[in-house]
Amino acid sequence: MENEQSKPFLSIEIDQAINAPVVIVNGQRIEKIVHLGVDWSTNHKHQTLKNVTISYYESVGILKTVTYENEIIIS
Repeated sequence: MENEQSKPFLSIEIDQAINAPVVIVNGQRIEKIVHLGVDWSTNHKHQTLKNVTISYYESVGILKTVTYENEIIIS
């Protein structure tokens, strides 16, 4: 059984520029994505994920937007 801490917070796979990316957040795949925004930066000592915004259709006609705004230090 895989350790929960070994799973990445965010995984993004893009196989072709015209296809929607495969996005997995905390082990859960997000389906029917219409927008993905990632703000990431580095100060040469730490890499910091500043903001992730994902908009997707939760069901027919119901658009949901989730934003992760906590700074996550990736060392």
